[in-house]
Parts: sequence; C-alpha cells; structure tokens
Amino acid sequence: MRQDSVQAAVAGLLRRPAGGWLTVAAGAVAVAGGIAQLVEAFRAGFRRDMKRYQMSETERDATDLVGRLGYAGRGVTFAVVGWFLVQAGLHHDAGQAHGYGGAFIFLLAQPIGRQLLGATAICFMALGLHSFAYARWARTLANR
Repeated sequence: MRQDSVQAAVAGLLRRPAGGWLTVAAGAVAVAGGIAQLVEAFRAGFRRDMKRYQMSETERDATDLVGRLGYAGRGVTFAVVGWFLVQAGLHHDAGQAHGYGGAFIFLLAQPIGRQLLGATAICFMALGLHSFAYARWARTLANR
C-alpha cells in the first residue's frame, strides 16, 4: 500500500531513537492546537486583530460568523490529525498517521459521516471567507 506524505514523514521519524515519543509529542501539539482553535472560535478572539470600527454591523456579524465557523472546523481537523499522530507514535505504526485527507475520510466513515464532512466543508469555506475579510480589515502595526 502506498504511503502518503504524512505517513512517510512519520515512518522516517519512527526509525529514529525515541521516534515514537516524538510522534506522540507532535500529535499532542496538534491536538492542543486544535483545542486552541476551538477556544478561539468560542471566544472570537480574532476580533481584536481586525479594524471593526471600519465595518458595518452586518459586516461585523458576518465576519464573526464565518470566523467562528472557520476556526471551529480547523480546530476539529487539527485535533483529529493530532489524534492520528498520537496513535501512530504509541503503536509505532506510521500507517495510523494521516493528514487532512485522512481526517476527512475518518469523518466520512462515521454513522453521520456525510453530514460531518459537509459541515467540515462549510467550515473550511467559512475560513476562506474569513481570510478575505481579514485581508480587508486586518489591523497592522501602523494602525494599532
């Protein structure tokens, strides 16, 4: 079976001394990053980095919505990828490591997988829209 790039990288890491623990640590960092993204979505901390005073109320509401959805979707995906890395490190099996594609396949395999994958797709589209809004209204060092 052909390895994807994540599996190839993990296989290389697992061949090294303490590679299993390093893989677990990388997975734990990814899970923590996912949790941080979920917290960011809940708190809408991205607001502080935007020139909200230049937005209309509708633009602020829309930016908040797409930002929350986007950060939440990215957080869940980071956490799933991190969990795969933890499992690969614990079991010393690079085949258990997967990137975003593997995370999407994992979601699809769940009992309500089509709905989960659809929700994730919506979240990633929202993240893209939020990125456009951020490009337009980002606070820079010159205007802080």
